[in-house]
Amino acid sequence: MKKFSTVLLLLSIYSFSYSQAGKGNAKTQRFGFRTSGNLCWIKSTDKLLVNDGMKVTGSYGFNYQEKLNKTLWYEIGLDISRIDGKVTNNYPQIFTRVTPAKSNTTNSASYNMKLNYLELPISFIGKTSEIGYMTYTFQGGLSPAFLLSQNATITKADSVGGTFTGKLNSNRADDYVATSDDISFFRMGFVMGAGVEYALTKEVSIVGGFRYSNGLFRINKNKAYDAFRSNYFALSVGILF
Repeated sequence: MKKFSTVLLLLSIYSFSYSQAGKGNAKTQRFGFRTSGNLCWIKSTDKLLVNDGMKVTGSYGFNYQEKLNKTLWYEIGLDISRIDGKVTNNYPQIFTRVTPAKSNTTNSASYNMKLNYLELPISFIGKTSEIGYMTYTFQGGLSPAFLLSQNATITKADSVGGTFTGKLNSNRADDYVATSDDISFFRMGFVMGAGVEYALTKEVSIVGGFRYSNGLFRINKNKAYDAFRSNYFALSVGILF
């Protein structure tokens, strides 16, 4: 604890001395790392595909910013993101196990989906002038994402019962295949958010903020069902150099 307090004190003195030498960041290019907690949910246009609650997940990655003019920057990033969802499918379901041969029909099934994506967000960021050591930011843009992996826990909702885990649309003999739905390889989100930067030195800032990602297109492939989209709120922290 004593060592930690000493390091914290030295960091504070270092930060204060640099800040007093001149506030603000004259750099026109910045590179950073960030991590976030995500609150995800599914939105459907189909009354028989019902959102079944929110999922708490996370993301991590890095971002690059370049200054366009006095107040406007653009940013590109690369994030590994979990964008999960829970949905109840109230269409009639057929559950089939290959070994032993067995088939059951149920009126509905709940899908607890775990979806990993590679996100490549591109956005414009407006930044205020530095107030004290604080800079306030606002952003908007697009976030194309590519599916890395998917699996789901499938729970039948009536008296048949049972919970089965496996890839969506899997054909493995030991999985239950509840639907021909599968998740699309590509997701596009509209992103907007706000945040704050605190200047530790003229070169380094701690950043924090929130952003909302709204899915623009359906993520379920099967056109027999209406579309559902994935959305999330993210609360992030990071560092910029």
